[in-house]
Amino acid sequence: MTSPETGERTDQDMGYLDHMRQFLDESVDEQELRTLALSAIAGSVRRLKQSIAVSVWEARQLAAAQDAGAAAHLDRARRLKDSYDAAMDEYRQIRSLTAVSTGREEN
Repeated sequence: MTSPETGERTDQDMGYLDHMRQFLDESVDEQELRTLALSAIAGSVRRLKQSIAVSVWEARQLAAAQDAGAAAHLDRARRLKDSYDAAMDEYRQIRSLTAVSTGREEN
């Protein structure tokens, strides 16, 4: 969506590469921008996986103790999984852009 006043894309519609481009301007070329983005997203994905695992484990432990907090931990794990899915989608999108720009096939 674009802003009616300026005709520019709103922050909600901007992808991660657009946000990085906004901050780094012309200091990096497109390929380096994609490499930096992939590295950052991969780090986030690793942390999200760990957080999901911890939340599920804690929910399991609380459920075994019949603690009411188990549901809250499962809800947190679901929210983290949604964030993980969004990060993976962005990662795949940038990967496909990188594969197309270098002429390599995506596996």
